[in-house]
Amino acid sequence: MTIRPDERLLAIFDYDGTITLDDCNAVVLQAAVGDAWRPSEEAMQRGEISADEAFRLQIGLLRVPRDELLRMSVAAARLRSGFGELLHSLLRCGVRVAIVSAGFREAIAAVWRREHLPPVEVYASQLTGDHVSGYQVAFDPLARPCGRCHHCKGHVLRSIRGDAERVVVFGDGDADLCLAREADAVFARRRLAELCERHDVEHRRFEDFETVLEMMTESSSAFATARGRSG
Repeated sequence: MTIRPDERLLAIFDYDGTITLDDCNAVVLQAAVGDAWRPSEEAMQRGEISADEAFRLQIGLLRVPRDELLRMSVAAARLRSGFGELLHSLLRCGVRVAIVSAGFREAIAAVWRREHLPPVEVYASQLTGDHVSGYQVAFDPLARPCGRCHHCKGHVLRSIRGDAERVVVFGDGDADLCLAREADAVFARRRLAELCERHDVEHRRFEDFETVLEMMTESSSAFATARGRSG
């Protein structure tokens, strides 16, 4: 993907399983409730329920105190190789960067502080309720329903796009398909890559952001210059 000088570009990243090596929610759920979360996950994979409905059901199982739950989520977050350098290079190139995630805003913010990452826009969820009465998920208000999702990331993209000439999306899951369909360029892994192939959405597979860095550096002199300044 070539980045043109002075181009207005918006880069949107999913968080869990894309920026991070693991799906932090899955790690926390497994530690907190064992395999009880898996039936809803499998129902989602079969297309019987949406990704956000599966997430609601899974979060409803948790009975861990809130502070401990967030601590577990932050501890589970290991950044995918090359993300920090990619992020700095994008920002130095003038790219607007946003995280669009069903994950929890507080946990994402804590990881950002821990890793000393530069600020970006975050459109994520809030954890409401408590471990006694039960937790609920308050999805970002921009994530409105579509024909496929109850809380669609594609609506978030359209709401925040502004004057961006092109949009590049990085994702890994079912909930990222609507983003991919709206994007001008897609970097996909895991489930999203499978769905892109099934629905004829053009994409590039990736497993680490070092690969993305190399692809962008080779194709774009503007990005190569920005990457050099970040070094």
